[in-house]
Amino acid sequence: MKWLQSILPHDFRDLSDISKKISTSVIAYAAGDAFGVPYEFSPRRSRNSMSTVESRDGWPFGGVSDDTFLTIMTLNTLNFRKPSEAASQFLKALLERAPKLRGLGPTTRSALGLPISENERKLVGNTNGGMMRTALTGMAFLPMERDERRAWVKESVMVTHKSKNAVDAAILLSAFFSDAVQEGCRTPKLEDFERILSEEFEEIAKNSTAYRQIIGLSEWLSPAQGISLDPFETMFAVLWTVLNAENISDVFALASSLGGDTDTVCALSASLYVAWSGDVETFYAMDWLRKVSWDEISDIGSAIESILKRRSQS
Repeated sequence: MKWLQSILPHDFRDLSDISKKISTSVIAYAAGDAFGVPYEFSPRRSRNSMSTVESRDGWPFGGVSDDTFLTIMTLNTLNFRKPSEAASQFLKALLERAPKLRGLGPTTRSALGLPISENERKLVGNTNGGMMRTALTGMAFLPMERDERRAWVKESVMVTHKSKNAVDAAILLSAFFSDAVQEGCRTPKLEDFERILSEEFEEIAKNSTAYRQIIGLSEWLSPAQGISLDPFETMFAVLWTVLNAENISDVFALASSLGGDTDTVCALSASLYVAWSGDVETFYAMDWLRKVSWDEISDIGSAIESILKRRSQS
């Protein structure tokens, strides 16, 4: 796996089991992004039978979207001491790199002063972009560091996404990632999701729409038109995929079949599944990973290092 060693900050064989999980979870995010891009904006379809990266008109083969670039930029701010400093650094990096980022959503474009269509205006501030780029920061915090994690995620999200739904969804999904890494290697169950939600929102959880929808997650059905940019709808799609997948290959098949924002759902689902299951060997056995354009995200290694360093200080 020469491609893997070329992007990692350390020799993979020398990493601890938890460091392998974290590293692979970040890599799975980028792989899921590249896998999901060709299916983006399509309606819900029958279970995807493809097991490799497909091409998309007007898109570089194997290329990731803004999801991966923005997530890497966010993870690299974990080196700062305060959430406010990290948020400021992210915005600075975003302003510098925006012209080269593919697929920026309406909220991020609006925050940068870039043009958006009339149809997109009603979405500004309440999309899944904040959750998408901050969810993996949960792995940098132990479950007991809830207050620190929540403050970090909230500050980072609000640079671009200021709605309560966008912030709450981001905080909640980061909790799933924090818990997944800590819990060891196993397949998650519905009761795990219920527990995390209850712990995250405490007494208000059982009265929330999110709680009721997670309780009924086993019967959840994605919209026929595909997954929208709504943060909670995206989160339910991710949790449903992780809950129903038989293995990591199945994650990609299920997530890409949901339609709509498939690159985000594939990326987050693959990353969360690996963080929970720890099945890194099966992940790296997938031949198509070599087709991802790893060269254009060479800074993914520094993002992994940022998580490992921050977590080691806990």
